[in-house]
Amino acid sequence: MAVSTAAEEEAEVEQLNISRNVRLLMVRDDLTQQELGEQLGHKQTNVSGRLRGQIPWSIRDLVRLSSVFDVPLEVFLTDPKELWPRPLPRPETDSGYPNIARYSSVKSAA
Repeated sequence: MAVSTAAEEEAEVEQLNISRNVRLLMVRDDLTQQELGEQLGHKQTNVSGRLRGQIPWSIRDLVRLSSVFDVPLEVFLTDPKELWPRPLPRPETDSGYPNIARYSSVKSAA
């Protein structure tokens, strides 16, 4: 039973990491939930549910997210503390990501 609980906790942490990284990439690219949903083939409400952890991200979602944001798949499974604010280049520029404080203000407004 303890193995199952540990595995469930690990899966929950991974889903949380995916959601946090997706939110940060949405801020980076100034993308709304509606716009992201259109690119993923989901409704805005489904994107919102995924970002809040109510609906799990699928492997198909991760592959599409990788393409939408032009980042490797492992970005989504990495602890956000390891990635941010370490600058990673935008797809078309070398300028890096915006200041994390911008994400913090967006997150606290939600």
